Amino acid sequence: MRISRKKMAGYRLYGLLYRIFSLLPVDGNRAYFVMTHDSSGEGNCGVMKALFEERGFKCDALTRSEASGAGFIFRSAYRLARSRFIFCDNTFLPLSCLKLRKGSTLTQLWHGTGTVKKFGQHVNEGELKELEARCGRNITHLIVSSPATKDIYAGCFGVPESKVRVLGLPRTDAFFKPGFAKEARNRLEKDFPSLAGKTLVLYAPTFRDDKSNERQQIDVIRSFADSFLNELPDNFCLGLRLHPFVASMLREKTALDSASKKDPAVSGRIIDLSYYPGLNTLLGSADILITDYSSIIFEYSLLRRPMLFYAYDLDRFEGSDRGFYRDYRGYVPGPVFTEPDALLAALKASAAQDCRASQDAVSATDAFIADSYSYTDGHSAERLLGLLGI
Repeated sequence: MRISRKKMAGYRLYGLLYRIFSLLPVDGNRAYFVMTHDSSGEGNCGVMKALFEERGFKCDALTRSEASGAGFIFRSAYRLARSRFIFCDNTFLPLSCLKLRKGSTLTQLWHGTGTVKKFGQHVNEGELKELEARCGRNITHLIVSSPATKDIYAGCFGVPESKVRVLGLPRTDAFFKPGFAKEARNRLEKDFPSLAGKTLVLYAPTFRDDKSNERQQIDVIRSFADSFLNELPDNFCLGLRLHPFVASMLREKTALDSASKKDPAVSGRIIDLSYYPGLNTLLGSADILITDYSSIIFEYSLLRRPMLFYAYDLDRFEGSDRGFYRDYRGYVPGPVFTEPDALLAALKASAAQDCRASQDAVSATDAFIADSYSYTDGHSAERLLGLLGI
């Protein structure tokens, strides 16, 4: 993949400004959070930012909406150069044109607790792969939740395993707090009153890289939503958590409204949650999760609730460059469906069982958790603070 000349010029300017601002001393009481994937307080960077602020650090953050324009380059390069502690939840490509100065640490928290599909250095090519590799050289700490992902993440980011630390991800701490799910549901129902007293099925499909399949993605989502309305009880609501690009395409073709201050719904039972800021809140609120290759299954598994996997393009995805690190059907903690009728039948069966996971499903989930988490104590953020000497 080639990078545009305009973007490369911006990255080089960023690197030049960083070197200039590095003539100033590192501020030991300053932290910078590059949270371009999840700008909410529920993400890895958001959790750490709150903890640093509690401890009196001066904290600056960069979100996706702010990462553009000349002003952004100057502000961000200055803050990055002056900060003792730097955190990222995504690959920040301007890092490819600089060398992290002594006295600063860069902690890559990523935004997924684990991974089903391949990413980073394992799939990207050309200039993008080279830039990502150069970004990886600046990472001082790469945080994961389990030894099972240690070598995978090291390869994805192009860093030695000695920089990968098994501490657990900060955003998962919330799932171990008493009353987490109930509080999450109360928050969501406050924002979307139509969900009160209803069973929420969260459908969160992965974004496909192949743009030629955009039409199929939209058709699959619309078809499933129609079947849901026709075949599930009236007390079942469907929450759609789509990639923003897919969500915007869907809205052009349906009556879905913007998820802002009102209930965006179709027939009162389908709610577009694609732009809802708190992913943990959505997961804690959902009675059933339907997904395919998304990493959100790692967090949702902690709730031990039913998960259904609608992998309608499994053969094509498995044979693509993306692919998987393990046998997909044998790895995910729930039944896999490639046909909509079978999925709907399983969903109706879950409805009949009052959304209780079967004993076999619970056992599979327990095994999945044991493989995915070295710590289930809710203290991952504290361990990271300890690693950083705070």
